[in-house]
Amino acid sequence: MNNLITLAKNYLSIVDSGDPERQGDERTAAHEALMDEMQRLKIPFYARYEARWIARWLVQRDSQPVTELPELKVMFAKPNEFNGIVEELHDIPPDDNKAGYMPVLVTILSLSLAQPIYERNNE
Repeated sequence: MNNLITLAKNYLSIVDSGDPERQGDERTAAHEALMDEMQRLKIPFYARYEARWIARWLVQRDSQPVTELPELKVMFAKPNEFNGIVEELHDIPPDDNKAGYMPVLVTILSLSLAQPIYERNNE
């Protein structure tokens, strides 16, 4: 797992640098290395862009223990007006819930418990 954290930090340092010279081949190579390691460790991802979000989660959780048991948590979701897909999710409803967030029950799983499915968008 330490190698994964190192790869995630390296990838995010390139992404967040804002340096246009690092956004081409260097960024692609770092992203591919990250996805290869996630696949080797059986961490699921469904598209290239999700690797960035998983990398941020990994770096953030690096110093925190990850629970192996599912955890249920009440959160507040705001669906969009067009098709009802949730666009925002919060621990507490903002602004005393004037925006109309609905309570939802979220199951939190460690990535190690998720079904390994890998899909890369190579477009």
